[in-house]
Amino acid sequence: MLSSIVIGQQTDPRLDTCHLWDPPSRTVFTVTRVPGPPQAGSRPSTAGLGTLHVYRAHGWGRFRDIDVPDDPGVHAFLAYLARGHDRRRAAILARRYLRVWYPRSGTGLNAIRISSETGDRYIEVVAHVRDGGNVDALLECFSLWMNGDIWSVAPQDDPDDARLVYAPDAVTALNRHLGW
Repeated sequence: MLSSIVIGQQTDPRLDTCHLWDPPSRTVFTVTRVPGPPQAGSRPSTAGLGTLHVYRAHGWGRFRDIDVPDDPGVHAFLAYLARGHDRRRAAILARRYLRVWYPRSGTGLNAIRISSETGDRYIEVVAHVRDGGNVDALLECFSLWMNGDIWSVAPQDDPDDARLVYAPDAVTALNRHLGW
């Protein structure tokens, strides 16, 4: 899918005078979807944002992490899950555990289930961020990556300046690229 989106400034003709008028500046961006879902064993570019751990996978091949990361929040979550708690309750108890035993590590912990568009495959992932990071943004980024919602945004006059953006559609990708 190839989209061209024009961003420009238009002058209001009621406010325009001949000696102050500048031609409107326009930048044309080309937004293309990067093809293909992720391959088993690959990882998104979320390095430094927090700890991600895929603890359950169905239908996505060998996507489950074998090694548990050295993160107290992930360890606590998995321990509560092993005791029979569901995903939401285990996340609540793990956040409480972090608040009591690791107050400096932050309580940004959450777990979600990411399903494919057809619904026949899913993974369950837990994320823990430190220092006041946004755990929901990290999980949204990972979810978009898992479903293949990766876009390349580049100015039309300089296609070598392309940036990859995680977004559900082309307009959102452009808005995130521009910081709107």
